[in-house]
Amino acid sequence: MLRAVAATMVLLYHLATTAAYGWLAPGAWHFGAARFVEAIGFAGVDLFFVISGVVMVYSSYDRLGKTREVAPFIKRRVARIYPLYWVCTAAVLALAWMAPNLASREKFATLGILKSFLLWPQNEYPVVAVGWTLTFEMYFYLVFAGMIALPRRALPWALAGWAAITLGLFPLFDQAEYRKSLAGHLRLPLVASPLALEFVAGCFIGWRARTGRMPLGATALAAGLVTFAAIGGTLRMRYPLELHYGVARVAVFGTAAALITYGCMALERDQRLRVPRSLKLAGDASYSLYLTHMYVLWGVAQLWPTSTVSGVEGTWRAAMTPVALFACGVAAIASYRWIERPLHRYFLLVLGVAPHGGPGRTVAT
Repeated sequence: MLRAVAATMVLLYHLATTAAYGWLAPGAWHFGAARFVEAIGFAGVDLFFVISGVVMVYSSYDRLGKTREVAPFIKRRVARIYPLYWVCTAAVLALAWMAPNLASREKFATLGILKSFLLWPQNEYPVVAVGWTLTFEMYFYLVFAGMIALPRRALPWALAGWAAITLGLFPLFDQAEYRKSLAGHLRLPLVASPLALEFVAGCFIGWRARTGRMPLGATALAAGLVTFAAIGGTLRMRYPLELHYGVARVAVFGTAAALITYGCMALERDQRLRVPRSLKLAGDASYSLYLTHMYVLWGVAQLWPTSTVSGVEGTWRAAMTPVALFACGVAAIASYRWIERPLHRYFLLVLGVAPHGGPGRTVAT
C-alpha cells in the first residue's frame, strides 16, 4: 500500500508541475491544492527509500551472516530493477530517434546513454528521468550486500556506521551551488548523500519488525502525517529548492516517511490496519507506474484536442487531468502484468535465483 502511495505522490507532483495541465495557473480555483501537491509530492521518493530499507532487512533477515547469500542477493536486485527500466529507457530513446520534434536527440549523448542503462552516477538526469532514484537504490543494495556477510548481530552497528560515515562526508563534498538546482543532489557523490539515511532508517524499521515489539503505531503514523503535511508543506512552499536537497530534505521528509512506515507496519501487526486488495494491486504495479507515468502524462497532453467552443476552454482542459490519471493507472497495471512481471520471472530464472517451485510472486522482494 505504501509503495502505491509513494508512486502516486510522485505522479501527482509531476502532474502539478506539468504546465499543460494548468494546475499551477495563477487564479485557478485549485491553485492552493496544486501548490501543496508541488510542496510534498516529490517526497514520495523519500518514502520509497525508507520502504526499500524495510524490505531489504525484512526479506533478507534469515540470510544475514551467510557469505554465500551475497551473490544471489545482488542477482535478485538486478532482476528486480533493470529489466523494466531497460525497456522504458529503450522506448524513450526510440521515441527520440523516430520523432525528434517530440523528444530532443541532442539531450542523449552516447556516454549518457551508457550510464543511463547501467544506472551509473551522472551529473544530469538519465534518459528516463526518474531513473536517478534507481542509481541511489543500486548503491544502497551494493552496500547492504556487503552487510549480509556480517553476523546478524552486527547489522545494526554496520548500519549506524554507514550513517555516521555519510554524515561525516556530506559537509566535505557539499557546495552551495548544488542547492540552487533541482538536480543539485546528482552532483553530490553517492557516499556523501544524506538520502542514504532514509534507507538506513528503513533498515532499522525492518530489523525492529523482525526482532521486537512495535509500540505506538498510531502515534508514529499521526506524527509522520503531520510532519509531511504541516511542516514539510509549509517549509517547502517557503524554500522551494532547499528542501529538495541534503540534510534538510532528510530531516523533514525522511523522518516523516520513517514514522509513517513504522506506524503502518505496527498497526498492521496489531491487526488494526487491513489493506484492500485494490491497494495491494496498486502497490504491486507501483514500479511500473513510477517508470511510465511521466510519459503517459506527456502523451495525453500531446494528444488532447483543443476546444473550439467559446467559454468551455477551462473545463475542457480540466477534463484532461482525470483522463491522464486513468491512463496512468491502466498503463501501469498493463505494464506490470505483461512486461514487468514476466521479465522479472525470466531474469530470476536466467540468473539462477528463482525460488524452488518457480519464481512465483516475488516482485516485492
